[in-house]
Amino acid sequence: MRIKRGCTPYEIHCGPSDRWTFDPAQEELEARLLERFAPPGKGKPAEEYVTLMQCVEAAHSIGDDSYLEFTKDRRLYPATVSYEP
Repeated sequence: MRIKRGCTPYEIHCGPSDRWTFDPAQEELEARLLERFAPPGKGKPAEEYVTLMQCVEAAHSIGDDSYLEFTKDRRLYPATVSYEP
C-alpha cells in the first residue's frame, strides 16, 4: 500500500511531500496505522494489473462492455445519460 499525502496540485503548491513537516501527534497515529497494514501478498506482479487495467479502460472508452467480466460487472464510471434530440 502506498500513502499519498496530498494531491498533485497540493504538492505543486506546497512542495514535495517528503519535505513536509507534521505535528508530532500525528507520528503516533501513523505508527498505529502501520501496524494494521499487511504487506502485499503473493499474486500477479503489479505490472500485470496495470496492463489489465489499461485494457479495461481502453475497452470502456470504445464502448466495449466485455471489460465487465474483469470488473465483476461493475462499471468503471456511471452510465452516461442520453437525451432525446
